[in-house]
Amino acid sequence: MRKNKLQLIKDRQAELAKEAGVTNYSEIANPAKAPALSNLQQIKQANNGDSGAAQGNDLLNQLQAAMETDLGRLSNIPVIEDKAKVKVDLIKNYLPFVKDYIEKGHNYPNSIAVQVMVWLFDIGDIENALSLGLALNHMPHQIMPERFKRDLPTYIADEVYEWANSQFKAEQSASPYLDQFVAVTLNEKWDLHPLVLGKNMAMLAKHEFAKGNFIRSKHWCEKADEANPGKAGVKGLYAKTLKAIEESPPITGVEQYIRSKTA
Repeated sequence: MRKNKLQLIKDRQAELAKEAGVTNYSEIANPAKAPALSNLQQIKQANNGDSGAAQGNDLLNQLQAAMETDLGRLSNIPVIEDKAKVKVDLIKNYLPFVKDYIEKGHNYPNSIAVQVMVWLFDIGDIENALSLGLALNHMPHQIMPERFKRDLPTYIADEVYEWANSQFKAEQSASPYLDQFVAVTLNEKWDLHPLVLGKNMAMLAKHEFAKGNFIRSKHWCEKADEANPGKAGVKGLYAKTLKAIEESPPITGVEQYIRSKTA
């Protein structure tokens, strides 16, 4: 029987894990109570709660099987808020494995870590989602789940934008996470589509304007237009920042310094 794309990816993950010398992982923490036992919990019970009984590829394969079951379980929950509650519990099950993977510097494709990142974004845990996403982006060969039509960097950029946009609409700050993400994309020269790169800079410009940081807002308007010339959607905001700067009181020494650094 011809293997589907998901199975081929999983097989390749197992091969690379073996090549990377994955032979032992730290003990998986006891999961929080949930309405029904997940496949992962059943595996752990069968091993008397000792995940050390499942090592290397065996553990990775078991976790992948558990993840498939948990994803199926989530697909049968119709209400988004209820899905989010279940995801919070599921993340607790997989997070020790993911942390161990990151801390030990493994670089094989890890579908478990990628899915945990997706769930963290889904539940709005921007701090941990972004931290994990940036770490995974430094590791080669990470593959988004088949249902996503974007690569990992684009997915992270889109999720940060959506979160920052919701914060903006709620009149809440997106700092330091939006600022950090935009800085990383520039410093590390992420290969993002101009639209994706520009819209995050434009969103940062909006947040800076809302905080009254008109010089910073002007700077990010210019950077957004530089990233996506004429299509960044900042023309109106840029005009507002220029007017606000012109009408502002004389700048202080601190603001003069900021202007010199962002000019």
